[in-house]
Amino acid sequence: MPSGMPRPMLMQAAAPRSARDVIALSHRPHEHRPAGRPTKVTPLYETLASLNAEFAVVNGWERADYFKPSPDFEEVLSFRFNNTFDVVAAEVKAVQETVGIMEVSGFNRYELSGEGVHDWLDGVMCSRIPHTAGKVGLAIFSMSWATSKTRRRSPT
Repeated sequence: MPSGMPRPMLMQAAAPRSARDVIALSHRPHEHRPAGRPTKVTPLYETLASLNAEFAVVNGWERADYFKPSPDFEEVLSFRFNNTFDVVAAEVKAVQETVGIMEVSGFNRYELSGEGVHDWLDGVMCSRIPHTAGKVGLAIFSMSWATSKTRRRSPT
């Protein structure tokens, strides 16, 4: 960049590179920084923690990411498969062959019905609303007072 470039143009030219460098160099996959944590927690947080849950922040909520095989297990951060791969694979196999349950208190579910509900939803959601009865979608409110992700069922 030319040193004689006006300051606003210089900042505009440098910003994308700076953002790219911050994202690329200072944040690794599966890295969940400890500052300000735990964030919002559910009533099951302590129970899951006692079962060796490793938490990640999802939309501001502490959510169990996987369950450590032992209390002293530590994830090795990597851009490739790491030491959690086999742990998570075992959890997936257990759910496929038996049963599993996921605690998702951070999600809210609404069932809406009535005349004009699709038009109203299309006006307040950021994503496309399915118009077929019984379809389930994941949508985000676009209004400033409603910022939570919601899973809702189309009206019948």
